[in-house]
Amino acid sequence: MNNLNLDLIKKIHFIGIGGCGMSALALILNKLEFSITGSDLYDSYYTELLKKNKIKFTKGHYKFNIYKNNPEIIVKSSIINDDNIEIITAKKNKIPIYHRSQILNYICNLHQKIIGIMGSNGKGTTAGAIINCLSIKYNLNYILGAILEEEKTNYNFKKENNIIIIEIDESDGSFFNLFPNYLIINNIDLDHIEYLKSIENTQNLFIKYIESNKSLEKVFINIENKESKVIFNYFKDKKKSFRLIPALDDYKILNLKKVDESENYSKFNLNNKTFVTPLFTRYNIENLVMALTVGIDFDCNTNDLFNQIKKYNGLKDRFNLIKKEKNIYIIKVFAHCSYEIGKTLDYIRISNLPICVVYKPFGSINYLKKEIDYFKKTFFNIDKFVLCPHNNNLVNIFLRKKLDNSYYINNKEELINYLQDNINKDYIIVFFSVNKLSDFNIFDVADKLVF
Repeated sequence: MNNLNLDLIKKIHFIGIGGCGMSALALILNKLEFSITGSDLYDSYYTELLKKNKIKFTKGHYKFNIYKNNPEIIVKSSIINDDNIEIITAKKNKIPIYHRSQILNYICNLHQKIIGIMGSNGKGTTAGAIINCLSIKYNLNYILGAILEEEKTNYNFKKENNIIIIEIDESDGSFFNLFPNYLIINNIDLDHIEYLKSIENTQNLFIKYIESNKSLEKVFINIENKESKVIFNYFKDKKKSFRLIPALDDYKILNLKKVDESENYSKFNLNNKTFVTPLFTRYNIENLVMALTVGIDFDCNTNDLFNQIKKYNGLKDRFNLIKKEKNIYIIKVFAHCSYEIGKTLDYIRISNLPICVVYKPFGSINYLKKEIDYFKKTFFNIDKFVLCPHNNNLVNIFLRKKLDNSYYINNKEELINYLQDNINKDYIIVFFSVNKLSDFNIFDVADKLVF
């Protein structure tokens, strides 16, 4: 791919600007003194941030957004389809349209070193932990798909910083537009089946991506995950221009912090040193081990790394625990993959309280049909199971039939009433969702619940 040249461009319009990653790109280009406008179907935390930075935002997609703003180029995310009215209008007026990954690549190319994190689960938590570790020694820019709890932001950009850390989305092939020098592969699971098709195809695409990137210097791979270990084994004995580094081959979990107990930290051992973390779940410890492997490779002091990991609180809505009165614990988990939800619930079940799951499904009907047996197993024997609506009514009909132990609700008000009427003490309520840009954001309900 030819690198995008914006030297003669001033006015840029983002379609779908309200997402976490898209808003970060817009804010950075705004700092670089481009004239930025954008539209989205929903208001959000990120659209408020855009407005505070004097970026013109329009709620809704309309052809007049193109005519009025008169952009020189358009930026779109993967979720924006060709039948979007603004895309149609831009094509009619011969305005060039670029994918968000091409803009991300443009920003990456302003730096000397690019660190990219890819994999099916935990990219954001791992990226945040790497930022936490490397900030000991380095001034970093970054673009994340979520909000860092301590910094309360999803991006950092200063022209003088030479290193940028990014998440690499594998869902649609746009990752081939990005060329990190350091690549971290967290894990591989079956997800985004419309593009990736199968585990084997996902592995082959990752291999092709690594082989095509001539900028690579180091590749860190989780070899505890059997699917990503396949990639490690493929390259292990091959002649290559980059260094291959195994991760999670020498660590041990000593203690997992439980939801309903008073211990403050989980504990794990890596390279004969004990680390402590306020984060929950085995997944998060695996993400921290990945980050520590990178930090050690970048010559960060081990004692400093211990202190950084101890105070790292992860990302907003990535297993965030809210303690409520009457011994009710509310947990928000940004997840839709059946395997990830299942493993999270396995962890929560080691606590001593009954569980209520609030699940807002995401993904295509093909994906959900393929995974339905695992979803049924995952949600079996849940004490209370609340199913929220998908934006496709065919999905709702299918899931209500197959997940027959669920209680279906239609909107926020019904959800609040159900929870307040059916739970009064001694419970864990866990909310699973990924689509926060909608009129029915179940994480908002979690934040505002009163018992």
